[in-house]
Amino acid sequence: MTPTEKLLALDPTKKLVPVSQGSREKQFSHSDLQHMNDPTGISVEEGDLLYGLIRTTKPMNVLETGTNIGVSASFIALALKDNGQGGKLTTIEHDGTVANKARDKFNKMGFDNVTVLNMSTHTYFAGLTNEKFDFLWLDTELKERYQELLTLFPRVVPGGIICIHDLWCLEFDWFGGVPEAMKELIRKGDLRALTFQTEHGVTVFQKRRENDHLADITNS
Repeated sequence: MTPTEKLLALDPTKKLVPVSQGSREKQFSHSDLQHMNDPTGISVEEGDLLYGLIRTTKPMNVLETGTNIGVSASFIALALKDNGQGGKLTTIEHDGTVANKARDKFNKMGFDNVTVLNMSTHTYFAGLTNEKFDFLWLDTELKERYQELLTLFPRVVPGGIICIHDLWCLEFDWFGGVPEAMKELIRKGDLRALTFQTEHGVTVFQKRRENDHLADITNS
């Protein structure tokens, strides 16, 4: 079974609908949040990509910003469960109603490896102490995602993965421009990027590994 088929089997209330009019790509229905303005999520194509990244990189500590109704978190939780290594996901949602709906979904789907925090990302970041992350999925307000990357970068383990959703290219206008500090990380080879042209766009970054001399070679 594909990851999408597994999730449909775990949650029979889910259905697939076109991402947009005329689109061949599908995403999970957001009918349970019809009271919200412009609810968003990830397409099946992006969910399968996210699942594959978790399965192949095998992180133990994953952080997501912007839970929404929990579609991307479901792909992450499923992949962590299929890895069988005890990996955990922490996901942050500022809207209490939405957070409760997502939490209820995870419970019904049998995902005990997910913790949903109802707070702002700023509050969460301020309380961080010694936490380290292997994998980040950043999906909050568009103009906050680069700053989230910079804030969390010191807490990402070497070789760790950072994904930003809705990003086709680094200079995408809606993100407000690439911060100089982020450009410097890329120039030094401490951060590398690969962009996927999916329905909404996904850019995958990797933090430089220890004893990785590729950056030294390219900068020499």
